[in-house]
Amino acid sequence: METRRDLRLTVPCEIKYSGYQLLGEGSVLNLSTGGWQVRSRQALPEGTPLFLRVYLPDGEDPIDIELATVQWSYEGKFGLKTVIMGDEARKRLRRFLRNHSSSVASSSPSTTPLPKEAAFKQAS
Repeated sequence: METRRDLRLTVPCEIKYSGYQLLGEGSVLNLSTGGWQVRSRQALPEGTPLFLRVYLPDGEDPIDIELATVQWSYEGKFGLKTVIMGDEARKRLRRFLRNHSSSVASSSPSTTPLPKEAAFKQAS
């Protein structure tokens, strides 16, 4: 089973995304500097490139992710891989993750499995 490299926290927050002829919003189910799991009403095909605006629950301005790509999509959820993130956004996200890793239920990077469908697709 495929495992994640980055610390991933279960932190509910809102996200808005846009791509070519595409606007949407959803709820982040978990996050890391390397990726995101999102629940949305919109089904997105694997490989879709997106710009993200993430509203972390810390009361500060949202962070922008210049480019993320859809890695998998299944039953109203999809996984995103961070491709391009500015230095300030990366620093802020790392600080947020560090500050919340002890106070929020989290999974260790070595034991968080990908959904079976995503692990299968990545292995192909």
